[in-house]
Amino acid sequence: MNINNTDVKHLSIYFFILLSWLLAPQARAYFNQAKADSIASTLSRVSAPADSIRILLDVYDLAEQKRKPEVAERILDLAVRTKDHVVMADIIRQLSVLKVRDANRLRRLLDLAKQLPEDRERKAVELFVKMELATNEATYTTEEERVKYILKYAKEDMTPNGDLYEDLIDLGRMVFFLGRAARGSMYIEYLQRLEEMIELLPEDHFYVRNLLYTAAANFYTQNNNPQKGVEFDRLLLKQIGKLEKLYAEKGRKYRNFDRYYYICYRRMLRNYKALPLQEVKDLYARCAILADKDDDINSDFYGIGRPTVYRLLAEKDYKGVIPHIKKSLESASDDNLKRELLGALVEASDSIGDNETLSDALQEYNHMLEEKLRLESEVTYRELQIRYDVNNLRAERDRLEKDKTSLEMATDQKVISISLAALFVLAIIVMLLYRSNFKLRRKLYVAKEENKSLQANIESILDNGTPQGSRDVRDIMSGNS
Repeated sequence: MNINNTDVKHLSIYFFILLSWLLAPQARAYFNQAKADSIASTLSRVSAPADSIRILLDVYDLAEQKRKPEVAERILDLAVRTKDHVVMADIIRQLSVLKVRDANRLRRLLDLAKQLPEDRERKAVELFVKMELATNEATYTTEEERVKYILKYAKEDMTPNGDLYEDLIDLGRMVFFLGRAARGSMYIEYLQRLEEMIELLPEDHFYVRNLLYTAAANFYTQNNNPQKGVEFDRLLLKQIGKLEKLYAEKGRKYRNFDRYYYICYRRMLRNYKALPLQEVKDLYARCAILADKDDDINSDFYGIGRPTVYRLLAEKDYKGVIPHIKKSLESASDDNLKRELLGALVEASDSIGDNETLSDALQEYNHMLEEKLRLESEVTYRELQIRYDVNNLRAERDRLEKDKTSLEMATDQKVISISLAALFVLAIIVMLLYRSNFKLRRKLYVAKEENKSLQANIESILDNGTPQGSRDVRDIMSGNS
């Protein structure tokens, strides 16, 4: 068979196309799932539960996001039956994130967490699940129910019990609920308290720290505080790195944290105003590398393109950024993000004199600003109501504490009065007993003296037992004999 240069060239092109396809994120996602299915097929050849868990953990790490819950449930079932507490703790946390919309499942997971041995790891797992449950309650409830929850948890927060984990969940619930109901000064007060309390946690509580750092980073980013947003994302990156190292040491070779790194990098790019340009470029390059490895990240990076928007804005490439902003606006469902992108479009179009784009963007941007002012007024009013109710709770608590203190003082005074009266009576009894004892001892002394006098008289009469002028009968009888 003869192969000419043209055929070789064609084969090379086909090979290159095939290789490119194989290396595409979509293809890698497909092959990852295929590999997960292949590994799962080996379960029939093992009998030891520990081996089954090890295989299923690899399947879980490789599986598509939508198939992870099913695999995680199988792992948890095995771990519970074999009392593998290490795997139980890990999978309970994983499932609580995957099932955050299912309050009933979260409650069952909390019950399972209580089966773990009594130690700080169990407390950390319980804390994590309770926070996910608080997220569920704060997100999927009505406004009226949310305010009731806030007052309930505010009351619990006002009575610290000295347990760091319980105090954290009381405070964390307030932060999550206020984050949904009101995001004014009251929310910031609670968030700052939470920040301080997080630092009291042991260093190895990576998941709990991740949850709280993410909440803080999102809040500061969405409320135009880029410095604080970046600060918490840097803390978050360190925790992700520690988790990645931890799983690698456990032999979880398929465990992947690319998605978490990407979200963190993208949020940091959103806060580009607080970053030097070189770091913006570096973060963008990291996002691009991750996009070439993961299908979901690829869709976000190239399909929606917000990292590109932030990089071009940082570079002040206003002409180049306009089409990317318009593209990102098409998929922006969050009002906060949409308003931010419109503001950037106004800035860019005004800078290059694109009056048509500027006119359209300004009209929509002004409308969204008016809506924001209206919502902020509502939020401020709502927060004032919540603060008023919380202050009433505090006043009621203080009154009850004052009444309790007064009652305790009155009780103490009664106890003291009764004790003093008892002591006085006891003193009288002691005095009477002492007096009786004194009289008794006096009589005993007199009796002893009288006894001595009587004995002396007897001795003087008897003179050693023989009266004067008399003889001993035994002496007389001895003489006769």
